[in-house]
Amino acid sequence: MWNTMEERWKQAADRFSILVQVNQVDKSDQTDEATRDLLMAAPLLIEAGDVQTYDRLRRMELKRLAGTTNPIAAEHLVKTKRMLPADAALMKMLNPLGKIVQDSVESTDPKVNDGSFYAAWRTLALGLLEYRRGNFTAAAAWLDKCSQYPGQVCSCIARRHALASSVLFHLGKVQEGKVELTLAEEMIGEYFNHGKLGGGDNTSGHVQGWLQARVLLCEAETTEPKFENANAFTSNR
Repeated sequence: MWNTMEERWKQAADRFSILVQVNQVDKSDQTDEATRDLLMAAPLLIEAGDVQTYDRLRRMELKRLAGTTNPIAAEHLVKTKRMLPADAALMKMLNPLGKIVQDSVESTDPKVNDGSFYAAWRTLALGLLEYRRGNFTAAAAWLDKCSQYPGQVCSCIARRHALASSVLFHLGKVQEGKVELTLAEEMIGEYFNHGKLGGGDNTSGHVQGWLQARVLLCEAETTEPKFENANAFTSNR
């Protein structure tokens, strides 16, 4: 964490990668206790430019934790494993986890679906999953649902804006996408430009959430130019 706060991305990524491997000692743990360190390790590896290790880690952890029935763990796995595109084999491994997350969001049991904090994160994860599947209309629907929950963390809101901009660009809704992109840039820029990174809380957001938001923002910014010619797309593509 000290390396992260100092923005020493490679050193932080190396240490969190080792921590993830240490967590494998307890083979029986399929809960969110086994997935929490992935929230840091995954974006740090991408920040450090070590995409190869990120890909190896996500496949290793999916194989180890694919049998989880814990909605929080399933959400963590969907979010961290789909931060970058992947092949069909990895997508297939994520399908059961996506179902667990969706079932929890659609549940009427308040012990499963809080209709607030956790629901917002889970609908965001489902939006990301559909985006990676190329189902942009479905992704937009999940992100719209995400936006309606109260009690959201600022980093969750920023990630939604960043992902929504990419989704809208793919749908040919360029001007709407630019609005979302600007909102994401403002929120994420403010966090990373204010000085030393902090641990955060459930209001402002934790550093791992902001790191993941920046990964999605970088993708959105590279997606935008491909869709600047709005006349080439219909609004409902």
